Amino acid sequence: MRNGTIPILVIISILLFLIYNSKNEYYKKSKEFHEKTLNGEILEIAKSRGTKIYYDRNDFFYQSDYEGPELFVGDVIRKNGSEIMILRKDSKGDYIEVGKGKSVEPEKSYFNYFFGI
Repeated sequence: MRNGTIPILVIISILLFLIYNSKNEYYKKSKEFHEKTLNGEILEIAKSRGTKIYYDRNDFFYQSDYEGPELFVGDVIRKNGSEIMILRKDSKGDYIEVGKGKSVEPEKSYFNYFFGI
């Protein structure tokens, strides 16, 4: 019985480690986006488990890290601090401000974020 307990404990430990680290990329991206100043055009909105909004070929933020008017491909965002200005082309081809949003501040630590504390 004792020999069977050790492999089970190892498997449970590995599973707990994998679960804890599963949100690590998401948390890092959330922090990075909140702290970043950027100007960019939305190139793609990839809907999946966590909807990704691409503003450059390799740079994106998660939709859940943003609060404000709905964003569309082609919108231009200007982010300074937590404030985000959204610009959209009008019928003349000029960019006009259509609203303001903000970035959602992530938890102070990954532990708090993971457990929702």
